[in-house]
Amino acid sequence: MSLFKSTAWYTLGNLFARSLGFILLPFYSNLIPAEDFGRYALLMSAYAVMSAVYQGGLFPGFSKYFLEADDESKRKKIFTSCFSLIFLISLVITVLATLLNRNVSFLLLGSWEYGKLVLLTAWMLFIDTIFLTVLHLLKTKEESRQVIYYTSLSALFNLILNFFFVFYLRRGVEGIFLAQLFSGGVIVVIMAGVLKENFSLKKDNAVIRNILIFSFPLLIAGILSTFVDVADRFILDHFLDKKLVGIYSFSYRIAMVMNIFVISFRTAWTPYSLRLLRQEKNYSILFGHSLTRLLAISLLIFLGVSLFIKDLFSFHLGGTTLFNPEYTPGIIIIPLVLMGYLFSGLVSFYSVYPYQSGKSYHFLISDLAAFIVNVALNFILIPKYGIMGAALATMISFFAGFIYLFVISRPLKVTYQIKELLTLILYAVAFYLLGRLADNFWMNLVLVVGFTIVIQRSLNLMKLKAG
Repeated sequence: MSLFKSTAWYTLGNLFARSLGFILLPFYSNLIPAEDFGRYALLMSAYAVMSAVYQGGLFPGFSKYFLEADDESKRKKIFTSCFSLIFLISLVITVLATLLNRNVSFLLLGSWEYGKLVLLTAWMLFIDTIFLTVLHLLKTKEESRQVIYYTSLSALFNLILNFFFVFYLRRGVEGIFLAQLFSGGVIVVIMAGVLKENFSLKKDNAVIRNILIFSFPLLIAGILSTFVDVADRFILDHFLDKKLVGIYSFSYRIAMVMNIFVISFRTAWTPYSLRLLRQEKNYSILFGHSLTRLLAISLLIFLGVSLFIKDLFSFHLGGTTLFNPEYTPGIIIIPLVLMGYLFSGLVSFYSVYPYQSGKSYHFLISDLAAFIVNVALNFILIPKYGIMGAALATMISFFAGFIYLFVISRPLKVTYQIKELLTLILYAVAFYLLGRLADNFWMNLVLVVGFTIVIQRSLNLMKLKAG
């Protein structure tokens, strides 16, 4: 399957899964006060960091050695070794978090009373890690349709259980965690057949040592990368309050529509690009085409969300707004977060060089640079500019990571479509500024449709040059 067919499949699956999540946002905004949503955001930020720890940074190393293995028996041993190690790490940390739940609650939320939420978060992490490990196996094998099936099923269960716990039982933030925990448990049981089919009673200790050596920098990089994404919540909580953390996190979640595409691209790009480097002599042209398409779709998402977000927040349904007005101040951060995720997509594109060269320490340096920039700017900008400062710090830190990987990836020959890239960037900037000045729904619609035509013409020109 081609890169953008795989990306399209993953995007459709992620869009379906995320769209179910977006359906819940109006309910959350009307049923959960911003201060409580702030606590939820802080716990989910800790969840994101610990997810990288639970996985041990092993996913990229697993993909590399799994794809290099020349027979099915060896591949099963590699998967078994990685899965067993991840399972053990996850179980130990979860048991510790269960025993120390009140202490962790005080550390994260400044109160002993949220120990139950910490306990739910820890076991949710354990279940989700098992699910994600088996899912990563399917991604590595490029079985995109199975990946979509299981992620969509999980999202559907989660949606139904959210309605039950949050809407029907009015359990608030606790209901969100219960829904995620139970939906994760059900999907892991359903995926047991995939696990059994790929599990072996034998392990490959030599390979697991190599994977651990390769993955250690990636573990640190993964933690740092996650901190870039979530550290601002804790710094906002330190300087401001949990209500603003909730408002910021709510809008951040809407901006993550860009991240749906970025994750889909990254999922398809890693195995596709490594295979292309092994098999295709003129990979540089195909890499250049891939970059142009990546930027085109990212800019279209940026324009669409940025120009229509105000209309979405002011949309009335049955005499009431779709979103609780309490969350409206967060709109201002959305374009900056979208741009940050656009740079994250470019980071994904250039991540192929560290994989291909085996120099995984470049991920560590890139993410360390982004982390330092992020934390420093958050401490400088948040006291002065509040949530806008946090969003700006996030965007600049993603940009810093992109610049580093772009510079060190020079040995990777990419035939850039300079004219097409510049055309897309200039039109996107012009249309965005026009849309903000006009502040009119129909004008914004014309601009987004116009940019879609610009993309189509640029891609057609690119094909003519290639043909």
